[in-house]
Amino acid sequence: MARPVRAPAQSQTNRLVDIISRSQDANWLAVCRDHNKLIRNDAVAQAANARLAELNGPAVSSGAEPTVRMSAIEQAQAIWAVLTKRASDTGSTTVAKITYGDLAVAIGYPNKGAARAIKPALGLIGMYCVKHHLPALNALAVNQASMEAGDSVVLTDGETPRSERASIVAFDWQAVAAPVAADFAGMKAPR
Repeated sequence: MARPVRAPAQSQTNRLVDIISRSQDANWLAVCRDHNKLIRNDAVAQAANARLAELNGPAVSSGAEPTVRMSAIEQAQAIWAVLTKRASDTGSTTVAKITYGDLAVAIGYPNKGAARAIKPALGLIGMYCVKHHLPALNALAVNQASMEAGDSVVLTDGETPRSERASIVAFDWQAVAAPVAADFAGMKAPR
């Protein structure tokens, strides 16, 4: 009788995401991403995919532009990894900000024009954070022209995007497990 596949322990997942965030080895990251997709460890697979995108920059092709097809939930998982890394690594609310276009590229889209495609995922992240009493991480994503969060940003009651970003940067994101697909599945992404 075959043993059922178990999800890796959360502490192991957190360690892997930490190692991934520092890795410079694109080959290892690709193997890690593919392996973790196979064993359904979505948090690690998305973190590896996001790190690959950071290392490689925009995808370059010799023919037609590649298309990236991710659900809002898959996007939210990849975005979570990018935003928590920025919040943890910078120590500055100004430096931690990332434009919608740069965020789209960081999770694997071929160009900044995909910025609109990630709006529902950012809403899911904001709703998840508010529901779990975390600073609303989605406030780090900003419009390129204004360098401020859009009108549809999800915030903690009584907070402004600026005060939310201060809470985000001060928060210990390493102590929080990255959400898995099931964590976002019951939420309806805002449009």
